[in-house]
Amino acid sequence: MAANGQNGQKLKLAVAQLNPLVGAVEENCARLLEAHAQAGDADLLVASELFLSGYPPEDIVLHASFQRAIAAALERVRAASAASRTAILCGCPVREGAALYNSAVLADDGKLFYRHKCVLPNHNVFDEKRLFAPGPRPQVLPFRGRALGVAVCEDIWVAEICAALHAQKADMLLVLNGSPFEHDKYAVRQKVAQARVAETGLPLLYVNQVGGQDELVFDGASFALNAKGRALAKGRALAHGRALAHGRALAQRPRASAMAGVGGILRRADMGCQGGLCRPGCAAGAAGAKRCCDLCRAAIGGARLRAQERLCARAAGAVGRH
Repeated sequence: MAANGQNGQKLKLAVAQLNPLVGAVEENCARLLEAHAQAGDADLLVASELFLSGYPPEDIVLHASFQRAIAAALERVRAASAASRTAILCGCPVREGAALYNSAVLADDGKLFYRHKCVLPNHNVFDEKRLFAPGPRPQVLPFRGRALGVAVCEDIWVAEICAALHAQKADMLLVLNGSPFEHDKYAVRQKVAQARVAETGLPLLYVNQVGGQDELVFDGASFALNAKGRALAKGRALAHGRALAHGRALAQRPRASAMAGVGGILRRADMGCQGGLCRPGCAAGAAGAKRCCDLCRAAIGGARLRAQERLCARAAGAVGRH
């Protein structure tokens, strides 16, 4: 994805498709700053939704001590932006007075700019209305001669949000996501993103996290669309990484075998098991192996039972090694 900056120069956007851990604020911040240090000559590094806290954070986000840890991490992000030409756009919880927001924060030249999520999902695995306040009408974020139309996950599922950003002369749409895997979800995401591009005529960058968190699997597969809705680049599914998102340089296109069919579902279940069983400090054992098997059954509806059992056996073996 390319966008002209001041003096007609194009902005270079870098993607951090990484695996944040819920509650591990210092570790998440360190991962983000490592990606920032490796962003080269990019103008902006974009990370996923609630990256500093991990997603979904659940009730831990309501604790004052956790909010203080987030504020300290955000200060480190601000300081890093002051010492580098590369700005950072990342997700984190932000408290303003009595309200707690699910926010995207832009750190540029030692300054912080905020955009709060407007549409809070409260269905299926999502429980955000209980934790966060909805943000006000979205405003574009000024950035080096451009206007960034920043949206957070569910925001792009509502046409009015992106329409409001377009009305404010946004030059592009940058979408921070914590979108868990479902069968055929990648195609659904692309369809929604292409609809927003068609309505606004704006290029769009969609950044998703990757990895397992409790019962959820996040498959990454970030992508960029041009102003006509055509895919400029696609990040790999089920893979961590950092890559430029200007032009066609986001990352390798996802392999069909990694995206589709029962094999793709099993790979995602495997990632969920590794995230649930092999996190440092995570309790493991028979209960964890059962959770892995339950995840497989839920994912593939009972098909290939022996494949599930082999997956659980491999996960149980991994427990002994960690």
